[in-house]
Amino acid sequence: MKKTMMLLLTALLTLTLSAAALAEPLSLDGVVTAAYTSEVYADSAAAALQVHVTPGQLIQAGDPVVTLRTTRVLAEADGTVAAVFAAPGDLAETVTARYGAPLWLEDSVTYTVAATNEKAWNSVAAKVVRVGETVYLRSRSNESRTGEGFITAVDGSSYTLHVTKGDFIIAETVEIFRTADLAEDACLGRGEVGRNAPIAVSAAGRIVHVAVAAGDTVKKGDLLLETLTGSGTSAVLTAEASGVVAEVAAVQGAALTEGQVAAVIWPREAMQIQASLPEADLGYITVGDQVNLTFDWNSDSGQTMVGTVAGISAMADAASENTVFTLTVRFTPDENVRYGMNVIISTIEEEEAGA
Repeated sequence: MKKTMMLLLTALLTLTLSAAALAEPLSLDGVVTAAYTSEVYADSAAAALQVHVTPGQLIQAGDPVVTLRTTRVLAEADGTVAAVFAAPGDLAETVTARYGAPLWLEDSVTYTVAATNEKAWNSVAAKVVRVGETVYLRSRSNESRTGEGFITAVDGSSYTLHVTKGDFIIAETVEIFRTADLAEDACLGRGEVGRNAPIAVSAAGRIVHVAVAAGDTVKKGDLLLETLTGSGTSAVLTAEASGVVAEVAAVQGAALTEGQVAAVIWPREAMQIQASLPEADLGYITVGDQVNLTFDWNSDSGQTMVGTVAGISAMADAASENTVFTLTVRFTPDENVRYGMNVIISTIEEEEAGA
């Protein structure tokens, strides 16, 4: 009888202690993490010309993350932009197939002359011309039309020149002189006026920037177009979400491949809290329970937030030495909450929850 009474008392004491333990709020150490992320992808294959962000930096949607190094297409001669058939986003090869080139330049030298020394003054000096030599021109049909040029090529008795001054009619005949006074004994021959063909500006890849418009005057070396290899239509990769830069994979000067993640952003609205829940405590908390949240940075103030248990993992954390499960809490953060903050998660007693 005494032994039976002792067993009953022991069982009652165990139940009492268990009930007391259950009455104590469960406390877990948590950390603010992201429920989801926003990746910034390289949509073209190019080197990173400039990386604008660093991990931990606040960023707004639309802010630049990485500027890619483009292929720059420069003017190969002085001239005037005759036509621009390309726009940002166009594939240069497609535009070329349709219009011959993405952009055309008119050479600053409009006229060319194909000449011979057949009608030159009958002297050795007049029969010999040299590349680069400056010459003077006069129209055979209208002597008031004069001009100036320089010899660009010589082939036996034939030579060509570019006209740098004067207006002429295509296919008209001009006399060519070595001296500005157009002296008869300085005549080097005659030629027919032609027109320099427009210059086709070639490019390859996706056009991301057009620097000129039709009618613009350009100098040799001026920027005309910029292109990239890939589907991207801009050299600047931007953030699609506002939040915190969590990772930066792009390195200034290093190549990025198309589709590579250049940076990872944790959006502001993606904040959640995660904690490790020991197996022994699984029965003390369930999905949907409200919990108190106390942040380490202002724990002395007594201020707390309320969150809701959004999930408990169905599989133990294999990386932990102990058998623990991941508990996730959703809450509404204020402006003081930051990613990585430590939080104490406490269950709410029934009386407190009811109040």
